[in-house]
Parts: sequence; C-alpha cells; structure tokens
Amino acid sequence: MSTRRKVTAAMGAVIALAGVIALYVTQVRSPLWYTFDEAKIYTYTDPGTGETYSGARAGLVSDVQLLSEADFDFSDPLDYANALVFFEVRNTSVFPVNNIEFFVLDLGGAQGRFLYKQDAIVPVKVDPGRTVIVRLDLTMYVKGLSDSQIADLVKKVTVELQFDRPLLGGGHVPIPVPSDLEFPEHIYDA
Repeated sequence: MSTRRKVTAAMGAVIALAGVIALYVTQVRSPLWYTFDEAKIYTYTDPGTGETYSGARAGLVSDVQLLSEADFDFSDPLDYANALVFFEVRNTSVFPVNNIEFFVLDLGGAQGRFLYKQDAIVPVKVDPGRTVIVRLDLTMYVKGLSDSQIADLVKKVTVELQFDRPLLGGGHVPIPVPSDLEFPEHIYDA
C-alpha cells in the first residue's frame, strides 16, 4: 500500500470518527440546545397558591413537583410569588422531541423557600430544527425578600430538561440557571 493510500485511508477514518462523534452528541447526548430568554416574577392576590400546595401534599394535584413538606400560612397571598425563567430550546436532533419539561434536582440549600414547581410542559411534538420557549415555574415563599434576594435563591436551583423521543426513549439535559439572573419587574396581579 502506497503512502498516498495510507494517508487517504487515515483521513477517511478520522472524518468517519468525527462524524460518529457529531452524531452521538447531537442525537443522543445533547439533542436540545438552549439559551436564556427572560425572567419574570409574579405575585397573585388570589388564594390559589395555598390550594395547589395543599392539594399536592395530599397527592391530589398531579401537575406539580412538590419541593417542600413544610406547613405554610397562606393567609397573606402577597407572601408568595411565582419565579418564571424562560429558555429558548432548539431541537438539534433528526427526531422529533415530545413532552419537554423542567425537573428540579436540587434547591441549593433553600428548602424553606420553594413550595413547588408547576409543570409547564411543552406537550406538542417539537420537530427537528424547531425552537420553542420552555418555562421553569417555581412557586416560592418570599416574605421579607427583595427581588434581588429571590433571584439569588433561584440561581442556586439545579434543574434539567426531561423529554421523550421516538426510538431513543426519554432523555434529559442539565440546564444551569443563569448566574446573572435578575427580575426586571415584579408584577402584582390584582
């Protein structure tokens, strides 16, 4: 075998290996790419937070991830807020992705402040190359905290995106909450 053929064979092998690695990364390991979009904080004056929390503790509400078992006083709804963090998520896989949702893995030491994560599932099929907005929705006990302090607590939370795909089954991608997270406005819904 001549030197030229050996070089060509080696180059072909390198290109094939690079292709296999690229396919593994984009199809199996990290089929979703994400960027931070925006963050909002809402305080509602209705008693819904207490009802949802009590229902979740009793096992009657299935669309929340319970993050606390503590007893809270819900007499003042202004003591609670929903911290919303939005991400643009792009499907880089050649397969559609279904049921994209956040799952909280760790609260970063702030267990007494987080009540639950409301499911905000993207139930539709996200086709290859398509971008969708996915929301992390955390309900918090915020009495005595400034918006800056709330943002500091949310930054410590460890989350991942979970999703389903045909042929390859379920998957998950860790998503860091931005370290420079800020809430530009606190919205009070009367």
